[in-house]
Amino acid sequence: MNKLVNHGINFGIFAAISFGLMKVSVAKKNEDASSQSASAKTAEQLGSSGSNGPVLGIEVEKPSSRPIIETEEGIVYTDFVMDPFEVKISNERHGWTVLNARSPEHVELLAHSDPEKDRITEENFWTPRRELVYRKEVVSDLLAKAEESGDALKELILPGFAGDEFNVTVDDIQSFVNEEGIREGDIIGHLTGDPDSKVILGFYGDRESGLVTSPNLEQDINYNPREDGQILVKSVDDQALGYFFEGNECQTIHSSHDVGEPNGEL
Repeated sequence: MNKLVNHGINFGIFAAISFGLMKVSVAKKNEDASSQSASAKTAEQLGSSGSNGPVLGIEVEKPSSRPIIETEEGIVYTDFVMDPFEVKISNERHGWTVLNARSPEHVELLAHSDPEKDRITEENFWTPRRELVYRKEVVSDLLAKAEESGDALKELILPGFAGDEFNVTVDDIQSFVNEEGIREGDIIGHLTGDPDSKVILGFYGDRESGLVTSPNLEQDINYNPREDGQILVKSVDDQALGYFFEGNECQTIHSSHDVGEPNGEL
């Protein structure tokens, strides 16, 4: 694929990631986790019934690999760690863990449940680098301050890897406070000084998702939320991404804590 086609595929997929599932993701709906819990119960029931093999018409998936508990946000590991990695670089806006979290051990610490662990592992195919970054001031806070002061939000700073940051010029903002009192919306912009770039950021409360794409970047950047104020910064290998999805229907891959549902066919 040439670079233009790569960026078109990447933009289409991750625009869907940023916008299509942001509300679902952070609105605490977890279809995958619910399915996992139901499957585990089915397997337990079959095991206790003395069945020596599969039952016709019933598909049994393996139970969770770790103990799980049902919370307001869905099914999560009971030993889930809120802050799994130490901050190595910090400024007034971000705390970078620097670690490239791609190994099975790192993925295990990042994930809330087996479906999310499987999805993150699958993403390794086209994600050369993944870093957990702590956001000290999220976009919803910046917008609230701007409204209080009467000034429009014209610029913002998003994290890159290991202490790097992107200066973003804001072109358009769609923001409102919903019935639950949570600020949500989308920001469209571009990298300051790079008119050929595109920045998309969706937000729901303190959780954010989006992408930074530019022909001047070696690889595009994708953002996924992990917890409030926590963002996974990921590089995207366009060639590997295109190869992975080429000729295949994109699968639904999402959890209540993370965003990611490419739709349709490429």
